[in-house]
Amino acid sequence: MAVNRRTSNRLSRVAFAERMRELRRVEGLSQSDLSSASDVPLARIKNYEGAKSLAKREDLEALAHALGVAPEALQPIDLSGSDGNATDMRLVAQALFQLGNSFNLRPAVTADYAYVRTLDTPLSAEIAEWAERYSVYRSEIGAEDGLRGSALQGARDSYMLWKCRYGAGGGDARDDAGGSPDVEGGRSFKERFAWLKRRSGLTFTDLHGLSGIGISTLKSYASGSRLPKQEHIEALAGAFRVTWESLVFFDLGTPMCAIHALFEIAHSFALRPDVGPEGPVIRTQGPALERLIGDWHSMHARFEEYRDAGAYVWEQSTYDPARRDPAFKTRYSKHKLVRDAAGVIVARVPYSDYDPYPGNQIKA
Repeated sequence: MAVNRRTSNRLSRVAFAERMRELRRVEGLSQSDLSSASDVPLARIKNYEGAKSLAKREDLEALAHALGVAPEALQPIDLSGSDGNATDMRLVAQALFQLGNSFNLRPAVTADYAYVRTLDTPLSAEIAEWAERYSVYRSEIGAEDGLRGSALQGARDSYMLWKCRYGAGGGDARDDAGGSPDVEGGRSFKERFAWLKRRSGLTFTDLHGLSGIGISTLKSYASGSRLPKQEHIEALAGAFRVTWESLVFFDLGTPMCAIHALFEIAHSFALRPDVGPEGPVIRTQGPALERLIGDWHSMHARFEEYRDAGAYVWEQSTYDPARRDPAFKTRYSKHKLVRDAAGVIVARVPYSDYDPYPGNQIKA
C-alpha cells in the first residue's frame, strides 16, 4: 500500500528517529535528559524516536537547540519509494536535479570520475569548508596505522557532529535563495504542474478524465493552495506521462537546507566533497551515482547547445536511472583483499580504480 505522503516537505521519519538516537548517544543523554533540556514532553520524544511521526516545527527547533545542532540536521529527506521501503533512485535523481536547478550546480565528467560543480553559488563556500573537514576525517580514518576501536568511533562521531552542527549559529546561508532563471517549472509542484499542463495542452476536464481527480481538487493543486497525496501524485504522473518522482519536491529552498541534503546524499551514495581546478565539487568515489551524474551531464550539454529549457525539464521529468545503456562502462571495479596462507591480510586492493583507499571507501 502506498504511504500517505505529500509532494512537498518530504522528510523521513525513520532517518529522523535514527538521527535523534545517534545524537543522544554521542551527547550521553537519556530521553528524559533530552526532554528536560528541550521542554519537549517525554512521550513525544519517544514517539519521534519510534518513527511514529515527524516533529512539529516548535519541537524540532527546541530539540535542535538542546542537542546543539542545526534544525536542518533533524530534517533528513525521504528518498524511499512509494511503498516507503527501498531507496528510489528516481527520487535521488530528482533531488539532484532540484538542487542543480535551484543553486546553479552543474554536472560534469572526467575520465576518472563524475562530479557536480558549483558556479559561484551560495553553496560554493559551504562545499569548500566541507571538503576541508572531510580531508581531515579521511586522513584520520584512512591512515595506514589508522584509528581503531573507540578512537575510530570517536572520529566518526566527531565528523557526524560537525555536519549536524553546520549552520547551527544561523547566518546568511539560511536566508539566501539560489536560482537558475534558465530553467522553468523546476522549483515547486505548482510550477511543475503548470508547466506540464501547458506542455501537454490538457484542460482540467481532460486531466479529470485521465486521472480520476476532481476538477476542484485539480484547480487547488494548480493554485498551490493544496498539495497532492501519493495516490494523486501517481495518477497525475500517469496523465502527464512523466515519472511520479518528478512531481515530488523537497524542502531545499535555502543553501542550509541544500547543504544538509547533500551531506545525506554523499554519505549514502559514495560521493565526496573536494576542491578541484574548477573550484568546490562533489564527486564520485564509487559507482553508485556515476552513471546518473553522467546522464545528467548529457542532458545539460544538450540544454547548453540548444537552449531549450522545455526539453531539459522534460528529460528530467521522464528520467529513469534503471534504463541501462549497454555501452556504459564503470570507472570503478571491486577487488578482493589479499591474504596469506594464515588468513592475514597482506594487501588491501582498492575498491575503486581511481580512489585507492585501503579496504572499503570512506563515507563522506
